[in-house]
Amino acid sequence: MKRHAIAKSLSLLLGLLVCGPWSAAYGSIVLLGSDYLHTLPGTTFGGVPFTGVPFGPGNTDTIVQRLTDANLPAVGNSDTIRTLLSSLQLASTVPTDSGGGPALAISLPMLMSDEI
Repeated sequence: MKRHAIAKSLSLLLGLLVCGPWSAAYGSIVLLGSDYLHTLPGTTFGGVPFTGVPFGPGNTDTIVQRLTDANLPAVGNSDTIRTLLSSLQLASTVPTDSGGGPALAISLPMLMSDEI
């Protein structure tokens, strides 16, 4: 009997570890905050190929701030939230005809939270 109770407890523990204590059917809230992104190879703008110029954690070259929470009460739901592209650093990978320089850079400086 004791062996059966231990096996049942282990099965329950394994189920919680695999499925988690929360089901996706309950939904979730994505809190406001920042996403740190990197530009993938093959990115173009106006036909000019660009690469990311890392400045943050990892290979971050783009920061997008979520200004409000997203409420997703059930699987398949969506929500509209305010966002801010606060930082971006890209450079062309080929020479361009943009003012005599061999490369074109696109930069958007990081804004402090009190500037938003």
